[in-house]
Parts: sequence; C-alpha cells; structure tokens
Amino acid sequence: APPVAAPAPAGSGSLTLSDLQRAWEGDDLAGRLDRKARTRLRAGSFVAVDGQQVTFGLPNDIHRDRCEEFTSEFASAISAHVGETVTVSLVTDVAAGAPAPRVIGAPSAEPSKPVELTPDHEVDLSQLTDASDAAASGVERLAQAFPGSVIEEQL
Repeated sequence: APPVAAPAPAGSGSLTLSDLQRAWEGDDLAGRLDRKARTRLRAGSFVAVDGQQVTFGLPNDIHRDRCEEFTSEFASAISAHVGETVTVSLVTDVAAGAPAPRVIGAPSAEPSKPVELTPDHEVDLSQLTDASDAAASGVERLAQAFPGSVIEEQL
C-alpha cells in the first residue's frame, strides 16, 4: 500500500489553500460545525491563505453578513482540523456562488438579483400531506374551473 501523508505538525505554517479546499469538500471541516453554521457557509469556498489568515468567499454581501456570526466557530473548526490557530475573514466572492438565475424576457443589460433562501426555516414533515392519487387530467381541471362548460372532442 502506498504511504499516507501525515498531517503537518501543529504550528508548522504549512496551511495551504488546496488542503482547506479538500477538507471543505470532503466534509472534514463542515462536520465540525453546527447545522446552522454548516448550512449558511456551504455556499462559500476558500479563496486565500496567508500564514494563519484564511479568507473565505461567499456569493454576495447579504450572505456574507448573515455568516459573520459564525466566523469564530468556523475559525475554531479550521484550527482544530489543521492543528494551529487561524483567523478567518469572510469576503464577497461572486465566483463562490452559482450564477444568478436569469428570467426569460428580462433585459440582459441588468443582471437579476439572486434570491436569498433562509436555511433557518424548518419544515415539520409530519404536517405534509400527499397529493391525491387520482389527480385530475388537464381537461378535467378545465371543466372544474368553468362549471357548466361542455367538452367537445374534435376529430
């Protein structure tokens, strides 16, 4: 079996961007965060490492602002993972997020604003109901929408 590279010793200053990206993509870091922090930070990615200063990019200013409360927890998770104390800066990095959705017919000169979803909203699955198994066809739904109408078949 090929030898496995051991993690760098604590405080060695060998923190690299690629190591952090692999740990983030492999859930090694995300698994150290609570659910709310993990959900909010998942949209971002590491953009730079300078010594023990880590820069993490998020897709827009609003998202970055909403993640500020998790900066300390995130820095602690990274520090525990790499074995040395790090500090984290959150920045807006459009490349960190998916491109904004385009609306058909919208003027292309003005980009559409991305919709901010709230990861805090929890759904009680026990309150959900299934759709009827006997879903009405399109014609049946039209007949229900226009009572008294007559449906004629054309040949």
